[in-house]
Amino acid sequence: MTTYAFGFLKYKREYHFAGIEVVPAEVYDNSCDWIDRNEHKDGFVYPPMGWRGTDDGEKIPKTYRPMHQHHLPPTHEMRLAHCNPSDSHRIEASAAMQLVACLHGTWLQFEDWWFDARVPIHCRERLHCTHETAEHFLAHAFQTWTGWPTQVRQRFVTLLYLYNRAPSYEWEWERFFNEYIVLDAIYKTAIKLNVATECNGHGGRIKHLVSTFGLAGNDVRIEEFVRLRNELFHEGIWDGMMPGYGGSAQALLAPIFLRRLNLRLILAILGYSNEFMHSAWWVHGARRFDRPA
Repeated sequence: MTTYAFGFLKYKREYHFAGIEVVPAEVYDNSCDWIDRNEHKDGFVYPPMGWRGTDDGEKIPKTYRPMHQHHLPPTHEMRLAHCNPSDSHRIEASAAMQLVACLHGTWLQFEDWWFDARVPIHCRERLHCTHETAEHFLAHAFQTWTGWPTQVRQRFVTLLYLYNRAPSYEWEWERFFNEYIVLDAIYKTAIKLNVATECNGHGGRIKHLVSTFGLAGNDVRIEEFVRLRNELFHEGIWDGMMPGYGGSAQALLAPIFLRRLNLRLILAILGYSNEFMHSAWWVHGARRFDRPA
């Protein structure tokens, strides 16, 4: 059995799915105490301040700044019965961890790997469901993923990582930019799995994915996504203005609604066709996450 520590996840129950155990670590309470002391009022933990040093351990002047990379204390252990411990990419453990992060609406990392931005602690987009439904989803998702070709599995783990990381960006145009990268990766994954066909134009791609998977559609929102994307990617403009200097209410909502569409597309790729997957993604408020009928 191979074991990896990871965090930060404020959830003190065990998950058992597909031969994998996710259990609170012995240091769970201590890790939660550390987070309580260091969490910002906005619900994120930010990189600590630090400086560069010489080989002798002396501080180098004028290098004091927020650290580019940082760790958070682990809260859980993942135990895999069938895993190659020599796999430096930890592909199976990474897939399981990113699925748990997606379920809880947060960003997780192995204890000995790095975060490179602020980390959400209060999960704004977590799926609201029973513990039993959560385990059912994790088992279904992981087993579906294991049946895909190696390259597609690696691509999907990467897009899950980018999806989970996206809320750590601070400007709405940055979050939108990264959510659109996730959307493009979902489209490419669907092509590689032969569940979607090549389409011309970004609007056509999104509408094709929505139609193919039977998701709720909103052409007005989709066209807004495409407009914002084209202006940002090709002109360096965010909703007619310089990025970071404003934008309409619709532009402020765009990364939120695109994220909710991406989540439903991720469920669709995994074949988890429940009522939540088919629900409207352009509205506010939480919706219960249910098992497929």
